[in-house]
Amino acid sequence: MKTHSVILSILLAGTIGISAETEKGIKDLFNGQFYLGAAVSSRQIARPDPIKDQLLQKHFNSIVAENCMKCAFIHPQKDHYSFKDADAFVELGIKNKDFIIGHTLIWHEALPNWFYKNADGTFLSKDELLENMRQHIHTVVTRYKGKVNGWDVVNEAIMEDGSWRKTPFYQILGEDFIKYAFQFAHEADPDAELYYNDFNMTANGKRAAVVKLIQRLKKEGLRIDAVGMQSHISMRYPSLEEIEKSILAFSNEGVKVNISELDLSALPRSNAGADVQATAEYQERLNPYKNGLPEDVSQKWNDRMESVFSLYQKHADKIDRVTVWGLTDADSWLNFWPIRGRTDYPLLIDRKNEVKPFLKKRLSTQEKTTAKPVYGQPYEVSLSDGCKLELISIPKGTFEMGSPEEEPGHWPDERLHSITFKEEFWMGKYEITQAQWKAIMGSNPSGFKADDHPVENISWSDAREFCKKLTEIERAAGHIGEDYTYELPTEAQWEYACRANTRSAFNNGKTPTENGNVSPELDELGWYWDNSGRDLKDIYGSHPIGLKKPNTWGLYDMHGNVGEWVLDPYAGYRDDPGPDPRYLGAGSNNVRGGSWADYPWGCRSANRDYYGYYTASSHIGFRIVLTPSFKEE
Repeated sequence: MKTHSVILSILLAGTIGISAETEKGIKDLFNGQFYLGAAVSSRQIARPDPIKDQLLQKHFNSIVAENCMKCAFIHPQKDHYSFKDADAFVELGIKNKDFIIGHTLIWHEALPNWFYKNADGTFLSKDELLENMRQHIHTVVTRYKGKVNGWDVVNEAIMEDGSWRKTPFYQILGEDFIKYAFQFAHEADPDAELYYNDFNMTANGKRAAVVKLIQRLKKEGLRIDAVGMQSHISMRYPSLEEIEKSILAFSNEGVKVNISELDLSALPRSNAGADVQATAEYQERLNPYKNGLPEDVSQKWNDRMESVFSLYQKHADKIDRVTVWGLTDADSWLNFWPIRGRTDYPLLIDRKNEVKPFLKKRLSTQEKTTAKPVYGQPYEVSLSDGCKLELISIPKGTFEMGSPEEEPGHWPDERLHSITFKEEFWMGKYEITQAQWKAIMGSNPSGFKADDHPVENISWSDAREFCKKLTEIERAAGHIGEDYTYELPTEAQWEYACRANTRSAFNNGKTPTENGNVSPELDELGWYWDNSGRDLKDIYGSHPIGLKKPNTWGLYDMHGNVGEWVLDPYAGYRDDPGPDPRYLGAGSNNVRGGSWADYPWGCRSANRDYYGYYTASSHIGFRIVLTPSFKEE
């Protein structure tokens, strides 16, 4: 075997109920494409509504702080921070296993006067403002380091014509204020994603200016992971073509796109400023649907939003997150802008807490699915004690298996060759957990015991026995026939699903520049020796599943946490493997993905390790596939 694993320990090592239907949420419609997020209001954080908490948990897998992390709320006075609501917001996200967004570090609105003014109203000096920025960003970001996944670092700094907005930050520091904001944020949490966020991003001048901003930050060696397109849109503006232009323009600069503040107003647009209350007649004209949307308007709204989401799905490889700016129509800021007291209908969930018709139509094929698996849709098995096992549909396709010789960590047994899959299959969204193992097998052999950690200390033979029992149960329940079976993935299936159309060392499109023991490129994806091994007694060993970023097909922990048994015995790649290659044999069997006990190169998509089929180790587990049956030879 390859000896990159740091620890190899061999430790000693129910019933199941299948639910015929599982209600799906909106987030499940976009599983493996992008996160679906919602802005959480300060009211919901301070006085939680149990119904709305359930809506958040069911329909969304990302949350953003609507107001409680803005400077005026979290840092109202120079020597006083107010973390109560922000702490509760972050804890809510952690509880729901959400992708958590901090909003926003630097913004000219919601900015207390002390931050940029002297007592007499004059501007602070450059050094004084920079120090306020540094202290604020360091304090807030450091407090939530390792908990908040990404930050809107700078908000709304550019005008529609591409010129700089004349904010206090710009007037005192010039355009360098953005550079310093990103620098300070990265210093405070090197692992957090960093974003620039703005509205009207389809305006030609602003689009071009943001492209230049991305280029400048990258040229100066600063991290910028994504651009946030706020997307407060109307029934006619902007056009889908202009939205697409901006998605492509930003993506072409090597960053992801976040649709960061989506809402679609059903009401007439106003040419007046936000502070104009105007006449009663004017207010009435801007609030025509106080008693509900007419059917024809509702249909137009749903058609418009359906086309917008279809565009997002078309570019799912470029979009990392779609976040709606509020939970239900009743929570939207548009009820108070441009005049107070309006009744708008801009979000995905209405005032009765029901999803909008275009989503109901999409969900109708998923809300009562899990009786039998359907290609192109996720599949879920309900186990005992409320435990579930989720699988992702993996499409047919062709990929290059192995790695190029110049890839850091490349081994000669990773020869590049083409593999074609003519049959679709399903793969476990996560590694098999200890709770799932106990539901099928009864006992728990793991060394790092916790229900939400991957099971380990199981041999290749043990893993196959789990698959055999699950297959028997599912067939007895009538969910699958003799033509399908649960099994360990083949080595080719594993790498194909791991890569999800990437060719880099890791499935986030990144390859380390050198073969070292530490890899920032891997930190966002997996648990490995530098963040889980060494002499780190508080984090030593495996971790709960699903805490790191998934690949674009929605699979978690493909890199690190525990290595994963695959079906094949270890051997050199065949010259002509043919489609859907499947080899079976007990001997020295392959383990893929690396583990918490491995260095970065051992966690690459192409890396191949092998152990005796009888080996049970604290850093080896497995995940399963549901695949067409085959004859064992």
